[in-house]
Amino acid sequence: MKRDWELCRKILKLTESYEKIPRPGIPTIEGYGEEQIGYHCYLLDDAGLLAAGNLGLLNMSWGYYPRNLTSAGHDFLEAAEAPGVWQRTFETIREKALPTTVEVVKAMLFEVVKSSMSGSGP
Repeated sequence: MKRDWELCRKILKLTESYEKIPRPGIPTIEGYGEEQIGYHCYLLDDAGLLAAGNLGLLNMSWGYYPRNLTSAGHDFLEAAEAPGVWQRTFETIREKALPTTVEVVKAMLFEVVKSSMSGSGP
């Protein structure tokens, strides 16, 4: 399964909205199946952006669900939610033909924010 950065962002936004740690269960996100969401929760946990729980279901290979954001996850999401930053980040990555690894996306995301503060482009 390929990583879908838009789904990653949606999971982070959903998790940020939680008032308390949810009961175990994979959330519903329109346009995505449980396996996709579970897999991406696992990836976000592995990247240190959120803490995911594992349902441990034998009939589901990716039974992960979001529990809470990490501090790094809050920082990532706050940067991604700044006006135009998410789109400019991925435009820059495409223009420079960079890989969309977690480290590259994080670095470019914060570079776009930094350049927005100084008024220059990435």
